Order: sequence, then C-alpha cells, then structure tokens
Amino acid sequence: MVRTFPLSVLLLISALYTHNATSYRVRVAPEPWLARTLDALQRAVGYFQMNYDSIILDGMFGLRVAEGQIISALNYSRHAPVNSDVKKLLSRLQDESEYTIHHAIAYLQQHDITYFNVFESFISKPFLIAYSERPTHLLWLPRPKSQQQILEEQGGLIDIYDETAGDTCFSYLLGTGGIGSKCSIPDECAKMMTEDGMSGYSVTHQVLFFLMGQQIGCDVELSLLLPDRSLTNFYQHRCDRIYSEAEWKVADWKKDPSLQDKYTDFYQDLFLEQGVICGVLGYDRFLKPSWLSLVLDWQKHSGCFGSSRTTKRSRPIRHLLVESELEDGCYSHKSGLGVAMLALYGNYLIRNDGQLTEQEE
Repeated sequence: MVRTFPLSVLLLISALYTHNATSYRVRVAPEPWLARTLDALQRAVGYFQMNYDSIILDGMFGLRVAEGQIISALNYSRHAPVNSDVKKLLSRLQDESEYTIHHAIAYLQQHDITYFNVFESFISKPFLIAYSERPTHLLWLPRPKSQQQILEEQGGLIDIYDETAGDTCFSYLLGTGGIGSKCSIPDECAKMMTEDGMSGYSVTHQVLFFLMGQQIGCDVELSLLLPDRSLTNFYQHRCDRIYSEAEWKVADWKKDPSLQDKYTDFYQDLFLEQGVICGVLGYDRFLKPSWLSLVLDWQKHSGCFGSSRTTKRSRPIRHLLVESELEDGCYSHKSGLGVAMLALYGNYLIRNDGQLTEQEE
C-alpha cells in the first residue's frame, strides 16, 4: 500500500529550517512550492509503485533520474538544516523508488529480455551526477516555426529524429546488442550526435548520448568528437539552444493557451524532456515557478502524466524514450519524465530554502 502525506502536512514541511550559531529560524516560502512538489512527487512515485509492470524502458530512464535526485537531496539533507519530516519523506521515496525499479527490472527481464540487454548498463543504477548549478543563456537564434506550422508540414511529427539510427548509436556506445565494444562511436553516430543546429528530440538526444557515455566512463572517447575537446562547452551550447526552444514554446502557449491541449501528446512530452535533460546537468534556469506550475497542472490525480483526450492512440513501445500509452490514459515515457522533473524541482527547492526565481527574458 502506498502511504502519502496529506497536503496539509506537506504545507508544514515547506517551512525549511535555516541555521545560525545558536538557533534555528523558520521561514515559510511565499508560495508553498516545496509542499506542492513533494506532494506531486510522492503521487508520481506511488503510481509507478502500483504499476511497475507497465514501466517499459521508455519510462525507466525518468524513474532512474528521479531516484538519483531523491538520493542527492537526501544526502544533502543529512548535513544541512532540513526539516526532519522532509528527511523522512525523502528516505521513504528512495525506498519506494528502489522497490519499484527492482520489480520493474525483473518484469522487463522476463518479458523483453532482448531489448533489456541493450540498455541494461544504463538503467541498472540510479542516474547520479554531482550537484551543481549552472547558468543558461537565451540564444537569439532565428525563431523556429510555430507548433502548428511544424505539425502541418511534417504530418504530425515534432522533428526528424531517427529513432532506429539513434538506438543503434546508443547500442554501440553501451557495447550491447552484439555490435561492438563499450564506447564505440562509428562515424555516422559521431555526426548524428554532434551535428549543430538540431532541434526538438534530435538535440535532447545528443545531450542524452553524451550523458549516457559519461555514466559508463566514455569521457575520453566523447571529448575526441568535439573540436575543443570540452564536454562542458558542448553541454552549455546545447542546453542554451534547448532553453531557447523551451522559452519560445511557452511564449506560444501564452499567446494561444489552446495549443497546450491541441498538441498535448507532442509538446508537453518534449518540454518535460528538455527540462530533465538539462536540469539534471544543473542548468537551473529550467527550474522556474511558471514552468513548475505547468508540470503540476499536467499531472493526473493518479500521479501519472498522460493525455486529457478520451481516444486512445497507438504508438510503438519498443524504443527507449519513445511513448507507449497505458490502459488508464497514462503515458509511460511522459510519466517517467514527469517524475524526474518533479524530483529535480524537489532537490533544487530543498537546497534553496524552498525558493524559486522567475527570471524575465
């Protein structure tokens, strides 16, 4: 049974303790962002705990990111003046995440062993990156076409990311699938994962490719793909571009709120992926109150993320980071990104006294 804290209790939790030499001082945030985020996070983790047999690989990545962020926040809370109820909640969420992932992996091994073997090394442990906060810059690039123009011209596709070629490149990098040793990067993959000027899922998967490579110790091989040999500069440039795309998307939504509903399946998922991919690297401009409000609004009462439409759609479930729709209208990949995004916000809020800053562009 999933145990949750009621919002009234979480509102009390949102008062973090700051320390001086002799006493603790309580400061309540003007907006209860921490309380709302932790409430949403525990519902998202609870959803996965109750539905671990529905976590296909496309949702496992987000859950592993969430687990890593929960561990990071918990480690921070052990030596920082954080409310004891917050620490207890983080500890429980870590246990629930570990339990859920353990059972989900066992299920995947029984029902999709071939594809599981390809990505096993990437999803076998929490996605942990040393915590840091990095600035993001808005790039004044040529403004992309509107959502409606893109969808009309491409027949409903967000961009032209080649999922099959991408999966093959990830397999080479991981040294799985019987097509090479770990850290192998063929020329065609090097081009695909470093080509400049990409957008949408193409650029987020470039960042993911490098993150995945670093997770398994391919730093040298990755740096050799870059003209200046700097992974830091690569991440900065890509996340500046991704941030600019996200800003434009939100600006479109502000001009025409109906776009959020009309293109829910595509753009909410991409928006979440953009925030997770760069947020996990510490680019904190992706973490702002207006964007958190969007994420909270998109979450279903059950804790998952899906579509508000009543008609089901059919999409493949075989590819990592490709969507699959569950029986209750929840989406596996989108829900994975949603729980990861909530965990990123939770970790940031705990480290920043429950405060979020809206930076005007």
